[in-house]
Amino acid sequence: MSFRFISLFVLSLLILTAPVFIFAEGAEEAKPAEVIATTAWTGAFAELAGIEDYTVLAPYELQHPPEHTLSPGEIAAISRAEVIIYAGYEVMLERLKASTAADVRLVQIKTVNTPAVIAESVKAIAAVRGDREIAEENLARLDQFFREWREELAPYSALPVIVHFHMRPMAEALGLNIVDVFGPAPLEAAQLKRLSESGAVLIIDNWHSDIGAPLPELLPEAVRAEWINFPGKDQTRSIEDVLRYNRREVSALLP
Repeated sequence: MSFRFISLFVLSLLILTAPVFIFAEGAEEAKPAEVIATTAWTGAFAELAGIEDYTVLAPYELQHPPEHTLSPGEIAAISRAEVIIYAGYEVMLERLKASTAADVRLVQIKTVNTPAVIAESVKAIAAVRGDREIAEENLARLDQFFREWREELAPYSALPVIVHFHMRPMAEALGLNIVDVFGPAPLEAAQLKRLSESGAVLIIDNWHSDIGAPLPELLPEAVRAEWINFPGKDQTRSIEDVLRYNRREVSALLP
């Protein structure tokens, strides 16, 4: 038997018995989804708590993120989660909970953009995952932002304001003079009549539902600002982005 034949025979055995690794072109190893936030809003609270890497389920582009339903890919990500942060009003919630592992940490928070509620929710997240020291620093910075915004609005605190139901807490935290509230349901004839008699000079609407569009016609002396709660619009990503956006909306309208 020739040396060449023996070499080929040994080489064939090595090829047959060696482990086989197949690499698909462009394929990447799936990144574990350790922390999941249902929407950009719950995600922004997670970021304030010191969590840098998290997955947001509802796309930022949605005008009303709570209506987002889960895709098969998102369900796969949920199965790899260690912590899931949610608010409780999401359409996806029942399916989300059914897709989680038994040992996943479910953290329900309140989503209201006022200093007190932001602090409560951020501390709840930081107690489970995040960094309490970073959370405290972020909360102190937000408190300073609110103080400066309240001071800016102080000269207008006597002006009558009507505000969307979901924006009322933030407007109250800023010391605005709220004379009436509308929504969250679509406006009916009796409500439109009442609001038209409010004497309001500022209308604060909710961009995510936008039900106050008819009000400027009923209140020709009033100006209308559209606030946001969920990050996403105009590339907003954080709670600070949301607050700055809303501040600009009002500042541009006041004399």
